[in-house]
Amino acid sequence: MDAKKRVGQVHLYKSLNPVTYTFLFVLRVISAGMFIVTPLILSNIINNQIQVTVWHVMTIIIVLLGGHILELVIVFANNKVVARFNFDAIQLIYRKVFKMSYDDYLKKEPMAILDNVHTVIEAYVGFYLYTIPSIVINIGIIVVTLVISATMSPLIALLMFCTLPITYIGFKLLNKKLRTLSIELREKNSKAIANQNAIVSRTDFIKQNADNNHIIPLIARLQFKIWSLVGKVNNYAMGVSSSLSAANIIFANMLTVLLAYMMLQDQNFIGSAIFIILVMPYFTQAVSRLTSTNNSIAAVKSANVFLDEVSEALEADGDQVIKHIDSIRFDIGQVAIGDKLLIKGVSASFKKGDIVGIVGESGKGKSTLMKLIVKFRKSDGVFVNDNIPISDLKNEDYLKLVSYYSQDTPIISGSILDNLNFGRHPADEAEYRKLDFLQKFHDLDEPILENGANLSGGDKQRIMLARYFTEKADIVILDEPTSSLDEETEKEVLSRMFADGTDKIIFLVTHKTENMRFCTHIAKVEDERFIVVGGSGENTIS
Repeated sequence: MDAKKRVGQVHLYKSLNPVTYTFLFVLRVISAGMFIVTPLILSNIINNQIQVTVWHVMTIIIVLLGGHILELVIVFANNKVVARFNFDAIQLIYRKVFKMSYDDYLKKEPMAILDNVHTVIEAYVGFYLYTIPSIVINIGIIVVTLVISATMSPLIALLMFCTLPITYIGFKLLNKKLRTLSIELREKNSKAIANQNAIVSRTDFIKQNADNNHIIPLIARLQFKIWSLVGKVNNYAMGVSSSLSAANIIFANMLTVLLAYMMLQDQNFIGSAIFIILVMPYFTQAVSRLTSTNNSIAAVKSANVFLDEVSEALEADGDQVIKHIDSIRFDIGQVAIGDKLLIKGVSASFKKGDIVGIVGESGKGKSTLMKLIVKFRKSDGVFVNDNIPISDLKNEDYLKLVSYYSQDTPIISGSILDNLNFGRHPADEAEYRKLDFLQKFHDLDEPILENGANLSGGDKQRIMLARYFTEKADIVILDEPTSSLDEETEKEVLSRMFADGTDKIIFLVTHKTENMRFCTHIAKVEDERFIVVGGSGENTIS
């Protein structure tokens, strides 16, 4: 896999604090070692016929107790590491996700993306913080156990070693199948969650029904498909893993019988036999734990598929940086979505101070044209500052100079002030209190429910448009942003915005011809054409 595709995994690895991670790893190694020390002490006492004293007993108790205490310390420390890893990793992933191209982002579906991101983080938390230490430590336990056992009985060590190829072959077969099933589960689970969210988040639709007997079975069917697939994955994983574990347990029991026979034949072998019998559970458990890492490894491989898909869908970016925008020019052959032609031959220029009203029937390409300015889609033919193609500009710097307001108002759970500041330039409450159209909100600390359920459409648009006055964009696009406001408030808001817009280029997409009175230029979209028809709307469009 090429370097571009692997960037997701490398970044997630860097979410770990290397010092903390190493410290936890060392604690795990010490903890594992302490459980092997006890059998060695007992074996040494028996083989050398040392008289058992209180000191020997206390040493064994302290070692065993110390191992358990270390396990508790590891659990608490690990939880803190997991929380920090989640915090850092989710930011790294979303920095990539939010740089996906506009159309790819829509195809992936936002709710499905959300679910995939959480699945990726869970997979990597398990892999980095549990699976990798488990693999290293359990391999260490196996090697140390085999080496010490070989010094006591080469035959027993050889028989113990023979369990490893069986486990390895089972591991490979299980991992291959689980990867396929995990990818299928991730994709179907994300789709099902997105569809369920689309249903249960429509409060008005649900509550207006006399009953929802036709909806509930649909939700159940969506979830049943996931449960069925989860069951299929778990049945396969647990079936194969259980078979491997059972084989190891049977082998351990047979080995115990052999050790008992050898002790009867040679009493000097008793100490060695006791060591092997005591460490055998750790050995078989280590082998078993290696087999159980299949699920985690399969989950990570499935997560990598999503990260690779995101990497392949990254939007195009330029490398040129500008500090301001004084003018914009369109010289576009055609505006289209896929194979659907909307507008052809767009040619127009505008400068700071221009307020451009754009009118036309729905679905004719007004919003699609405006989205080219924001680089939502390939933007060949859009130039700023005379002849600089916006496709050559670095997205992060260019988009700081452009603000886009649509009917789709982003509202988060929190206070009104939290939502007012849900923009690029947070401001103090006093600055918002200067805006007359926000006076209906008596308390900006008033909580807002999920998706603004306790707000009207007009309230949401008030909040969105207030953000305009805290941003310093050179180009502002208003795409039907006042559609839910009453006429008086709409006039007040637009008057305030346009009075403040002499140092900006403002595009106003609207179906309300009365709003054209604010515009210095008016453009009509009709018959697949973009026509600039003149100045004031009062004089041009009835």
